[in-house]
Parts: sequence; structure tokens; C-alpha cells
Amino acid sequence: MMKNLKIRLLICAATLLCLSAFAQDQPAQNSINLFFEKVFIHTDRTIYTPGEEIWFKAYVVNAQDNHLIATSKNLYIEMIAPDGSISNKEIIRLDKGTGQGDISLSGQLTSGNYRLRAYTNWMRNFGDNFIFEKNIIITGKRAVTDKSFIKTEQTNKQIVKANAPSTNSANTPTLRFYPEGGSLITELSAIVAVKAEDALGNGIQVSGPILSATGDTVARFNCDSLGMGLFVILPTAGQKYHSSLNYKGQVISAVLPDVLSSGLSLKVLKRDTLLYITISCNNAASAALTGKPLTLSVKHAGKAFVNQQILLNENQALIKIPISGLPEGVAVVSVYDDRHKPNCERLVYIEHPENKAILAISTEKSTFKSREKVEVNIRATDGRKHPVTGNFSLSAVDAGVDPSRVGDITAYIMLQSEVRGQIIHPERYFDTTNTFRTRQLDMLLLTQGWRDFVWKRLADTAIKISYLPEQGFTVSGTIKNESGKQTVPNSNVTLSTPKTIGPKLFYTQSDANGNFYFDNLKLSGDQTLTITSRDAKGKANGFIRLDSLNKNQLPVNHSGLRSVSDLPGGLTAELERRAPVNSALDSVTKLREVKINATNGVVLRDQTAVTAGYADEVLTVTEKDYSFTNLKDYILHMSKQAKTDPTNSEQLVFFADGKTLSPRIVVDNKEAAFTEEDDADIQSHYYAAYYGLSMNVVQKVVIKRLLAGLKAPAIGRGGTANVLGNSIAGVRSSGPSFVFIIYLTLKPGAMFKNGDGITTASVQGYYEARTFYKPIHSSSGFDSQKPDLRNTIHWEPEVKTDTNGLATVTFYNADPKTNIRIVVQGVTDTGDPVSATKGYIVK
Repeated sequence: MMKNLKIRLLICAATLLCLSAFAQDQPAQNSINLFFEKVFIHTDRTIYTPGEEIWFKAYVVNAQDNHLIATSKNLYIEMIAPDGSISNKEIIRLDKGTGQGDISLSGQLTSGNYRLRAYTNWMRNFGDNFIFEKNIIITGKRAVTDKSFIKTEQTNKQIVKANAPSTNSANTPTLRFYPEGGSLITELSAIVAVKAEDALGNGIQVSGPILSATGDTVARFNCDSLGMGLFVILPTAGQKYHSSLNYKGQVISAVLPDVLSSGLSLKVLKRDTLLYITISCNNAASAALTGKPLTLSVKHAGKAFVNQQILLNENQALIKIPISGLPEGVAVVSVYDDRHKPNCERLVYIEHPENKAILAISTEKSTFKSREKVEVNIRATDGRKHPVTGNFSLSAVDAGVDPSRVGDITAYIMLQSEVRGQIIHPERYFDTTNTFRTRQLDMLLLTQGWRDFVWKRLADTAIKISYLPEQGFTVSGTIKNESGKQTVPNSNVTLSTPKTIGPKLFYTQSDANGNFYFDNLKLSGDQTLTITSRDAKGKANGFIRLDSLNKNQLPVNHSGLRSVSDLPGGLTAELERRAPVNSALDSVTKLREVKINATNGVVLRDQTAVTAGYADEVLTVTEKDYSFTNLKDYILHMSKQAKTDPTNSEQLVFFADGKTLSPRIVVDNKEAAFTEEDDADIQSHYYAAYYGLSMNVVQKVVIKRLLAGLKAPAIGRGGTANVLGNSIAGVRSSGPSFVFIIYLTLKPGAMFKNGDGITTASVQGYYEARTFYKPIHSSSGFDSQKPDLRNTIHWEPEVKTDTNGLATVTFYNADPKTNIRIVVQGVTDTGDPVSATKGYIVK
């Protein structure tokens, strides 16, 4: 599995050149081919209490066509606490663009407004433009002093303040102005968008005048309930404009951008099936532009769909672009001068309602009883009502304790990921029942999509590719001699990964510089890797220096971090009332790491063992024992039971009932990561790692002979088991047999000793997703007598429609009389992000 680093980079670069690509906004000779990924996280809810689980599904799409993309396999999921620290971090494996997981919230979490962040390694090449973030509220009993308003919608990037805000105070409203196309130009009529917000970023409904420097009113504006409005102005040379108005007893003042003496303006009007694009210049600019072609570009996701040269006729040009030739989503209309410098830009949203996929949810009735079974039918069709297949996830939650929406994949993929700043209730712009949505969407793009393209402020900077798409994990390092001054080439390097998906033992050789690489590993869970180095004769050689396994952590953007309050008191009280009951539910299915502390009986990874009446052999290591070659030699000489394996002189065995038994090894009360079911070479490698320990790192050896063969207690799936593994569900276990266990007490860092051709490293592999608890409330169901106050009624991360576009999901209601909100989200195989919501009542 070893690859030369230069070869790996060349292969990856070649791969990138072959992927769906676009050219950057710079001269063709400097362009490079790239692709973009977008990620959306569907969570079951947005409000949680400490100790609960966050269930999520990840969708990674190609930004150009919104199809699920399989380029990256590693997705990083992080929870950012109000103080900016990372409270949870997971890496999930993506399969054809989707992945699932859960986040177990500590019972000690501080209440506050957390941020869920998700990204691939490749996304990091483009700053924070494609990093997904979403607000998550954690509520509890801890007092919160910050009275900031709670927003549960997703957030994107911070708004870049293109012109002066109305005030420097954090407690007063702001007013900003955004000329269409980017700039105000002397003698050219301009449409100017207005954005008015309170101190917390919420739109406010205000109106006011536009005043000249002499105090004359030259225009007026009215902002709607979203805080957005428009006005038309004809700027004059040397004039400065401003506005001043009163809002709830506060004076709001703001200035407009400076008027440029020379330049281009851009107006875009969408009407029927055409885009009407008007490019104008004033007389001062006309002289400089005479005979020089301009370039009109219309792009979507960086890909040019229109790229034509134009000449101004009498200081103006009118271009008509058929909308049918542009894809659904945000289109960027740009005007470049003859030196390919951008002068104007305008964002416009393109819609093709006849091609949109539609997701519909239905239930057999609108009112159900507590604990009644619910069947949810899902139907996906295209714009012509033909069935479509797709990959979806479903959440059903108690709307009484989580009244907010969980975020909309359509709004995020199509809008939020393309526009700066927070968008309040982005789903409104896609709600066809909202009669003002087209105008509101256009004003949103005029304000938060506004960019100030004064060319002197711009610098064409090529994108530097520093992060490659990951197909798995990479373990790399260098082998040096004992002095550390020389590298060791052609060394046989072995990597053991006990919890890897698939093969667990890997081999390679160090190159001429002593470097080695293991690529595309499917590491699973938190585990300890063991790396050994041997020469051609099998003798340990060299010191192994590992490269960092967690390079260049993504920094946290601290802007916007805040505590949270203002949840209704009744909602907080109800969540706290339910918390103890819900914590007793068997809400997840996962066999966690088991620590072994019992003296009369132990729970191993795959079975339970109990005392059989045999005395333990207790071997306490002293300095005189340091003369033994290694631990294997010590045990062989000091134990009355251990023998050399007749078939393998490097191994120890024990004899009982006429059988030859390999021992189990427990290190510092944790079982070593291999069992009898593992392949012989894996067992041999692990035994060698422990048996080869120097005696100066071993404190104590205890050898136990126990009676085993019973299955370990079951965890989850609606069943439990007693300490001996006798399942109450009636599962029969195999007969008992003897097991020998070697307990090792080691000095701190013993297994991390680097030298003698061996080293270890702790890594975080792919998170092993758990299974959502699904109670069965039938008359004979195991869960019938348990109180059921679930906040999330059901979570189904894998919902796929069939060739008829249909899928069905069933679950049981909980006890509370409440309203239930069902949300289904996902991506169709035709590349349409879709979502739908359905509600019903439990009486």
C-alpha cells in the first residue's frame, strides 16, 4: 500500500483535471480546473437537552449539478460550544455522497447556542465558502445571563459590510445600501436596494428619505417586514448621499457608497422567458471604452453558460438571454472590461418550475392516538408527475418541544450556500403559497448577494490547492536509525489496525529516504494502531516517526458565538420533566468498549467469564526480572501453566480439558483488540507486540483461569441480558469452556514506547453510527409498559424511493398528546434537492 508522495499528488491532480470543472474568473492562461462540493446536514431536531442524542444524515453534492458526489469519503462533523471550543468531533464515512451518524451530548453540557459544522478536506481549499454550519440549541437548568434572541435557522457566512453601517453600537439597528451592479456612477440612473436590521440581524419595517449633502430629499424608500426595500436615484458628480430616520425612539443614520466619476452600470430584469440585461456607461467612461470590447458572463456554480463580447452603442448595450439555457439556481451576471477586470456584478435566481422534482408526504389520517402505529407514505415525482428515485431521510418530532424547522435542504443547496450572511426563514423563498416570494428573493440577492466591484480594490489571486480529496485515512512516517541521524530504507513496515473495516494488517517498505505510506485506510472507531519495522531477516530495526494524523485543524470562527436564553419557560420546563424518563429509554444500539474491573467475573468483548475455583497466578515484576529477554520469556519461566506453542515457538498457550488454548490479554483493565476469530497473522502480530515488551515497562502479571463460553450481555434492540449473558429473550448460549486471561499492568506509556522497531498511535477513525431506538407498542411488545416521552418520535436515515417513486415508513407514537411534525429531505437521482413537511395530531 506504499506510494511515493509525488506519485500520489500527480495522480490526484490528474483526477481533478478529469472531474466536472470550471474556470476561475481570471485570464484563460492562468485558469485551473476545479470542482466544488456542498454538504447539507439533516438533523432530527434543533433543540436538545444535555444527555440526549443528535441524529443526522449528511448529503454531499456536486455544486454544479446538485447530484450526490462520491469524490470525498471523509466528512468531518463538529459541535462548536458557545465559548468557541469543540465539544464533539466525529469523522463519518461517505458512501456515494451520503453518510449518517449521531452525536451523544454530555449530561454536563452548558446551556447555550451551539453550532454544528460539517466539511470535507477538499472544501478547505476555498476558505469558509462551502463549510456547512447550523445552529443547535442546548437547554438545561443552568442559568443564562445573555438575553440574546434565539435563531434556529441555519447560518452561512458573516455578512461582508460593503458600506458603512448606521452605527457602531451593538444595541442599535443598522441601515445599509446596495447599488445594483456594484457602484453608483455619475449621470447613470441606479436602482439601490436597502437592508434594515435590528441589533440581532432581524429585518425591521422602516421608511425614510434619501438626502443630498445640502439636505434635499432626492428619493424615498420603504422596507417591508423582512427589512428590504428599493429606490431609484440619479447620482450627480461630487455629491454625497445619506439617510436619517427614527425607529422606536432611536435615530438611524447611514451614508450611501461614494459616487464614482467614471464607470459602468448593470441592470438585470427577469421577465417571462428572458433575462433583459442593460449595460451602460457615462460620458467619462465612454472615451476610455471606445472600440474596446466588454465581456458579458453568466455563470452558475462557477461554470459559464454565457460568455460573449459586446460593444457599447451610444453608451449602452441591451442583451437578451433565454432563461431556458440557464440551470436552476443562483446565476451570476458579470461585466468585464477589455483587461478582464470585473466592473459590475448582479445575482439573479433562475427557476424552471416545470422541471422541479416534488416530494409529497401522506398519512392515512390526520389524528392518531398515543402509542398508535403510524404509516407514512412518501412519493417523489418530477415536474411532469413521473416517478423518480432518490435518497432521503425522515424525522418525526414532537412539535410541542421543538417548534422550529430543522433546516431545508432545498433552501440551503440552492440559496444559502450561494449568498453571504444569515438568511431568516430561507424556506419562505421557495414556498409557492408566498405571493411575494419572487420579489423578496430578488431583493435578497440585491442586498446579501451584493458585491462592490471597484476594480482598484480587487486582486486576482489563484486558488492554492492545499487539501486533497480523501478516500480514507493515511498513516505515514519515517524510519531512522537509533541515532536519529540517518534514515532506514527498504525496511519492512507492518501496520496493524484492529478495528479497520476489512483487512486489519497491512505491509509496505520504506523508500530510499526511509519514508512509508499506508493510504485509503478504512479505520473504524477510536483505536490504537501498531506500526512495526523489520529488516530482511525479520529483526526489529530503527525508530519510527509518525507524521501527524490530525494535521492543520480547521480553526473556529468566533464571530456570532453567544449563549442562549428566551426559550419559553413552559418549553424548558417540559424538556426538563421528560429528560429523566427519556434517559432511561434504551435509545441506542451500540456495543461500547468494556472495562474489566470485576474479580469474580469479567465481561470480555464476545463472552462472559466467571470464576471456576482456580487460584490466580500473581507475578510481581522486580528489577531482577529486567534480565529476561522480554515478557514472553518472563511468563514462560515464571508461570506454572504457560507453555510454548508446539506449532509456533513465538507464542504461549495453556492446556485444559485436553485442549490447547491461546490466552486472552487484558492491559490495564481493557481487553486487547483481538480475539480467536481474527486471522492467524493478526493474532500473531498482536501477541508479538505484547510478548516483545521489555520487562522494565511491566509492573505486574496476573494469569486467570476462568469458565467462559457465555455470550456478553446484549445492549439495545429492545432486549437485555443478565450478567452471565442469559438473554431474557430466550437466546441460547453455547456451552461453557475454560479461558485463560493474562492481565498486564504496565507503566505509563509502555505501549507507546518508540524503539526496537515498534510504535503505537491512538487515532479517531470513522464513527460507528448507532441505531435509533424504535419501541413497539403492541399488546405483546417488550416496551409496552415503559413510559414513553420521546421528543424525537422517529428517525429514519435511509429512505429510498422505488421505481414507482414510493417509500413507506412506520413507527409508533409516544405518550404525550401533542402535534407531530414529519420532515423528509434528500436528493433525487436526477440531482434535485427536495424536502416536504407533514403534520398530524395525537389526541
